[in-house]
Formats: sequence, C-alpha cells, structure tokens
Amino acid sequence: MKKIILSTLLVFALGACAKGAPREKPLVVASFYPLAHFAEQIVGDKMEVVSIIEAGSEPHAFEPSPSDVAKISQADLLVYNGAGLDFWAEKLSKKLDHKLKMADQVDLIGENAKDPHIWLSIKNAEIEVEKIAQKVMEIDPENKAFYQENLENYMQKLQNLDQKYQDELRDCELDLIITSHEAFAYLARDYGFEQIGVKGVFAENEPSIKDLEKISNLIKDREIKYIFAEELVSPKISETLAQDYNLEVLVLNPLPNFERGYLETMEENLANLKKGVLCQ
Repeated sequence: MKKIILSTLLVFALGACAKGAPREKPLVVASFYPLAHFAEQIVGDKMEVVSIIEAGSEPHAFEPSPSDVAKISQADLLVYNGAGLDFWAEKLSKKLDHKLKMADQVDLIGENAKDPHIWLSIKNAEIEVEKIAQKVMEIDPENKAFYQENLENYMQKLQNLDQKYQDELRDCELDLIITSHEAFAYLARDYGFEQIGVKGVFAENEPSIKDLEKISNLIKDREIKYIFAEELVSPKISETLAQDYNLEVLVLNPLPNFERGYLETMEENLANLKKGVLCQ
C-alpha cells in the first residue's frame, strides 16, 4: 500500500516540478531536522533550506504529504538519512540530479536491521557536514570560499565537542545506560559505554516481557541509579521502572529542535550522561 501511495505522490511531484515558479536561491531539502540544521550551518543565506519532518516531530512513522513531495521534486539538493528512517525519501530521490544519502557515507551499526541514528555520533556528524558542503559547492561553485569557511568553522565546533565528550566521559564508574529506546548506539560506540533500550531501535516497537525482565535484572545487578527518557518518546515504561527501582529519570535527546541546535542538544546530553554513568 505504501508503494502505491508513494508512486502516486511521485507522479504528482513531477507535475508540480514542471509548474514550479523560479526561485531566487537554490533549494536544499532535508528529510528531517538534524540534516537541515547541518545544511544551514554551511549555506548561510546563500540557499534556502527546508526540513520535510519538522523539528519536534517523531520521524520513525512519518509519511510525506503531496506538498512535501512537491518540495522534494523541486530540490536542487535532497539530503536524507536512509537506513529505514525515511524510506520515502529514497524513492522520491530517483529523479533528482543532486542527492545525498547519509547511510552510505558512514559505517552503520547492526547486522540485518541497520541502526539509522547515525547523526548522534559526533564523528558521523563531522562526515555528514563535510559531505553536505561538498555537494553545495558542486551546485554553487561561485560561493565555494563562503561555504568552505562555514565548513571549517562548524567542523572546529564539532571537533571541540567531540574532545569534550572524550575528556568528560573518561573517568566514570559505569559503562552502561538504560534508555527509553535504542537510539544511542553510535554515541555509545564512540565513547566506550553500552546502551540497553526499553524499546528497540525503532521507538514504536514495544518491549516484550523478556526484555523487561532483562532490564530489571541489569538495574539490580549493576546498581543502576538513573534511567534515560526522551522528549518525543512516551516515558511511561521508563517512569514505571524508575518508580519500581527508585531511579531518577534523566533526558537524552536524539533530535535537536529550533530552540536548541545540534551542539546545544549534545551539550545537554553530555551533562546528563556524565550524571548517569557516574563520572567524576
């Protein structure tokens, strides 16, 4: 059924593209907000950037509207995640000259089902920003120096953040966190800890009794004091475990929003991570 809907939307999009009015600036369309945020850091005021999935919206079960498809069809560059997070973008990208699938740019975690939360690795974010900059320079070579300067400035901020994570997560009592869903495997890989999710990689998947028993045993055996919830995922199960085992609930956000960009969100995540794994 989804294939039929997307095929219909693609036909609509091609018609919309033919009718689209001329634009003053090139258009970068991102499938969801973190990628739009990265693009904004590079293009400044030289290009228009739009996010199909708005900040503050849960991306896992999203389906594009006809107007979303029309935007994609008119994009000078489409940037999307891949690995199952935005399956619709893969299909809608086929007629575009310039597109960038981030799942093809990094080493994915997972055997059968790949983990799509690649932007939560700061090291992956550096790759994503650089790849966006390369594509932007291809589209608008006249402003290459401007984009290159923006790239270098933002890369320095990402590298500083990565170093801060390394420094502040170096001396900690625990190497395990329990999260509302398994969105932080890339972050855990980079800084040497393990995550166990109440829900799986995709937040809509409910935990089994066996999963909950495993988590309960970990809490008791490892003397866990904190459990992590997210702003966009129901905290009900996390809060129940917190009440049952006298845990404090902390927040780890997988998505930046308009009030807090990527750097700010990851700074907040670091502060809570340090508390959760008992860092000195």
